[in-house]
Amino acid sequence: MRNKAEKQRRDRLNAFIGELATLVPMVARSAKRMDKTSILRLTATHLRIYQTLINGKGGTAYGVTETRRPVRSGAASL
Repeated sequence: MRNKAEKQRRDRLNAFIGELATLVPMVARSAKRMDKTSILRLTATHLRIYQTLINGKGGTAYGVTETRRPVRSGAASL
């Protein structure tokens, strides 16, 4: 009985970590399979970046900046 409850707990934990892996862009786009710790670490990083952007502080605290390339003379800009 105890082993069954522990297995169910582990299965639920793994299911939620798997769900996070599909929701966090840094994890979902990764070509390699990530361990649980990496998924949780990248999820925390993603949430910090998101919170910073939502609070209007910009993304510079986490290296998220808008990159603009100079327009060459004669080139059309949109």
